[in-house]
Amino acid sequence: MDSHVEVVLAKTIISINSGGIIDIRSIKDNISNFADLQPKIELCNAIVVPHRKRYEQCYTDEQRASEINLMLSNYRAVFGKDGMQFISDELLENAFKLMYNHDYLSNSFKALCFKVVEQLRLCDVIEVKNSLLLKIISLLIRGSLFGSEPYDTILADCVSELDTITKQYGRVKRIRFLE
Repeated sequence: MDSHVEVVLAKTIISINSGGIIDIRSIKDNISNFADLQPKIELCNAIVVPHRKRYEQCYTDEQRASEINLMLSNYRAVFGKDGMQFISDELLENAFKLMYNHDYLSNSFKALCFKVVEQLRLCDVIEVKNSLLLKIISLLIRGSLFGSEPYDTILADCVSELDTITKQYGRVKRIRFLE
């Protein structure tokens, strides 16, 4: 990884940890370093992970909603211009909620699973699509949610999407996304 990228990632994390809002000047000054997908993913993770840590410290639904909105605001500030956006705000928001909602039996978790799988069908970034589908499968298996509906349908949809990706693109490199 380019040292300029690492410095930008560090500045991003520090600014979120210091108050939640990103100072995007260093990103804009080094925009050419973020033309490829991997640095974009790393930058997105540098936004998401500190917000996840802040989110986990929230005690109320209002605080959690506020933290998600702040994360999305930072994402838009960075990725909303200059052709940087690689996934939609809605997919990022729903994937974030899904990954960090541990109430697996709730109706909101079920709805999020369906929503993310549906939004992934519209996602053009195969590596992101692959990563999130594998994360959903892992959540369902680790949560022992298989063997009942709607989880079996969600699991089958994820496997079907992954099979389609494999047929079209071969083996896709797994990326660290939202972690």
